[in-house]
Amino acid sequence: MVMPAPFHVIAFALLCVVTIIAATTDVRTGLVPNWLTLPAAGLGVLLAILAGLIHPDAGGRFGPLSGSLLGLLAGFLPCLVFFIFGLIGGGDVKLMAAVGAISASPAMVLDIALYATLVAMAYAIVMIIRRKLLRQTIRNVTHAAMMAAAKQKPNLSDDGPRAPIAVAIAIGAGLAGAEHLLGWQPPWAPWGF
Repeated sequence: MVMPAPFHVIAFALLCVVTIIAATTDVRTGLVPNWLTLPAAGLGVLLAILAGLIHPDAGGRFGPLSGSLLGLLAGFLPCLVFFIFGLIGGGDVKLMAAVGAISASPAMVLDIALYATLVAMAYAIVMIIRRKLLRQTIRNVTHAAMMAAAKQKPNLSDDGPRAPIAVAIAIGAGLAGAEHLLGWQPPWAPWGF
């Protein structure tokens, strides 16, 4: 982590507030609003600038800022690819960019993405089983694989259940933030997960 220790708690608090608001809004409306994500990214960059000015011994004056900008890009660019393929919404992309700017750590962004993916997969499995969509899901996956092998775009219906990705991101940010920013050691750390 590039930011000095006193800023870790501030970054973690900001990360939790932003992701909880995003998750709540996503569950209620199905959207993650720009009025939240864009200022949050700006606050993350501003926090990094302040960290560099107040504690220049922590990676130099621009160390925290470069970490914040790299984190922003690490959150934005991979999610942009998922957005282009229609796998996540634009608000989710901007939320991950904001999370990266706040965390000031590309490594933490990757951990957040890993945790969020695991949470989203668990949610999807529960919804598939709960709504009795296992056969339809297997058919859709098989159809998509066959179409991809034939280098054709699959024609899948878009009427299935939607997962609130911001909830998965919030859970991932809480776990990864506690690990990276607060030094929490999760039970699975000894195994290298």
